[in-house]
Amino acid sequence: MAKGWVAFLSVFCVAGGVSAGFLAGIQVNPNTADRYVLNLGSVGEWFSGFGALAAVVTAIALAEKQRRDNSERIELSPEVRQLPSGAEINRSNSLAVEVVSVGNRPARLTGAKILCSDGTIRWKGFSCGPEGKGFPVNLNYGENTQVWIASGEVKDFLETFDGDFSGTKMIITTTLKSWNVDISEKLKQLKLERDNPPKSLFS
Repeated sequence: MAKGWVAFLSVFCVAGGVSAGFLAGIQVNPNTADRYVLNLGSVGEWFSGFGALAAVVTAIALAEKQRRDNSERIELSPEVRQLPSGAEINRSNSLAVEVVSVGNRPARLTGAKILCSDGTIRWKGFSCGPEGKGFPVNLNYGENTQVWIASGEVKDFLETFDGDFSGTKMIITTTLKSWNVDISEKLKQLKLERDNPPKSLFS
């Protein structure tokens, strides 16, 4: 698709430049019976040159867009929810970050970590998904997985922040790039739920 647009815009720019140069070269000659006389001089050549340059710039821009589209791309969505386990100890909520591959090439997830606002690493993840599959993990287009903080880690993890979650981000690394999403609001929600547990779960 991108190659087709490159060809179309290249032809359009060159044709536009040539046409503009042709029209600019038409001058009125009052000394002859002909009303219009073609004067294909330097003005027309300049317009043609501009058209060719515009075509090259457009082709480079579209090639760069195609390169980006063909690279790994993922989307991250944080949420507070129950861990995917039937065990009673995992019935309380935890933090999960949904990872979806949206690029034209498979995404190879290589790691996960949580950074606070000063850049300090507060948590590292070594697996993802309900089965706890270790990194690296490959995701084709449209496939997804989740990065979890284990239920047993949540209490100690939250206490390291002293109630200040501002600027905290989950970082997911792939083969070529790292991706991040702000999780500060979700951590506030998780802390509130942990401090005020439903009686049905902890009675």
